[in-house]
Amino acid sequence: MPQRLLYNEVTVMNGINKIINYIDSIIPKNIPEKKRRKIYDEMFCHILDRIDYYEEIGYSEEQSTDKAIEDMGTDEETKKQISGSSKT
Repeated sequence: MPQRLLYNEVTVMNGINKIINYIDSIIPKNIPEKKRRKIYDEMFCHILDRIDYYEEIGYSEEQSTDKAIEDMGTDEETKKQISGSSKT
């Protein structure tokens, strides 16, 4: 039983690290910190919502994380959207 819990904890941490790495890779570094944090929080919540959705329809946690990140678009597409929205 403890091994199963450990496996689940590792799986969760891997998923969180994937999300963090993805978001860090797409938010431009030249955006003011307050704006960066707001964008980061919004994206993180959106990805978590998508993960929940995919898990509800039967995907594994890892598959759900990958699909949720994929739904956000390519790094370049998302960077362009963020850069455009940060100018307003």
